[in-house]
Amino acid sequence: LWEQTDYDKAVYYYSRSIEIDSKIEETFFNLINLYIETGSLFMALITCTRFIECFPESEEALELRDDIILNLGISFI
Repeated sequence: LWEQTDYDKAVYYYSRSIEIDSKIEETFFNLINLYIETGSLFMALITCTRFIECFPESEEALELRDDIILNLGISFI
């Protein structure tokens, strides 16, 4: 769906997939990247925060969160 630019459906199905099984890292990455591609950086940050809650040891998730924060211009102290 994502490749076909049906972003709304892709967001729905990725989100639903995470609700059903939040233990698949790739689904989180796909949803976060979809939000980034569509300019929904705040939703990307929210999803990434949830991802980190599920996978606190994921260095990739922490780096991705930091990139999103930089793009939003937000700093966490």
